[in-house]
Amino acid sequence: MGKLLKGSLILFVISFLGQMFIANQVSVKTKELNAMNTELAKIRSQISDINQEVFLESSLATLEKRAYALGFVKMQGALKNPAKPTIASAL
Repeated sequence: MGKLLKGSLILFVISFLGQMFIANQVSVKTKELNAMNTELAKIRSQISDINQEVFLESSLATLEKRAYALGFVKMQGALKNPAKPTIASAL
């Protein structure tokens, strides 16, 4: 009976220590995952800000202002269609 008790006690201690180790690892990984999720949220916010800036900079009003600042002028008349090019005939 003593051997069975010792074996059970050893098995219990090993099981208990194993569970503590696993619980500790889960806790550490959860903390790392939370830190990564926080970083991901920050990066997504930065991406959103950059997209907003790109949309504003590429808007028609902004491009028009930049064109005028560079010296472009507004067209006065309609664009004329150039004459159709002649097509070389087959020999």
